[in-house]
Amino acid sequence: MLKQSTYSLKSRFQQRLLPIRDWLITRHISPNTITLSTCGLCLLYACLLAWKPTRYIALIGLPVFLFIRMALNALDGMVASATQQQTPLGSVLNEVCDIISDVALFSIFIVFLPVKLEYWVALLILIILSEFVALAIFQAINKRPYSGPFGKSDRAVYLAIVGISYLIFPTVSQIYNVFAIIGILLSLTTLLNRFKLLQT
Repeated sequence: MLKQSTYSLKSRFQQRLLPIRDWLITRHISPNTITLSTCGLCLLYACLLAWKPTRYIALIGLPVFLFIRMALNALDGMVASATQQQTPLGSVLNEVCDIISDVALFSIFIVFLPVKLEYWVALLILIILSEFVALAIFQAINKRPYSGPFGKSDRAVYLAIVGISYLIFPTVSQIYNVFAIIGILLSLTTLLNRFKLLQT
């Protein structure tokens, strides 16, 4: 069954971020500051997507923004590990802010995307559920599941593709209904893969 995720590229991605991590450490920027700032940026970007005068530019820049978000998501943990600042508060903030950011960025597409509302809402519910399931599994077996195929980084790639597609085909609703169904199927597969960890 499909389990692979772009999360498997994390170690190589983090190697590229080491100079930025060191720069943040020398500036005494805390991991929680990075986490909260990233969440704030996601909320701001969602507003730019929602506001019609800025939507076109925001959609063009969406892949770059999502890449920056992934980098910041990695950097808060890297800084925490390197400076021994890993705390329960930081762990909670990391998970809560990730969910808030995903909800903000995905839900705002309902404002303009020509997609069936029930499809997109179902996708959003499954995304939230997959993250809560991951946390519940971590609590149960002390092992955080990152199995895909629709983890955090995969969803960033997915959303970037949807955004760019909207710039090219802004009125073809069939495309986005198919995108939503694909996202639903990938989310269900991810949930199944994560539950399978309880059987090992």
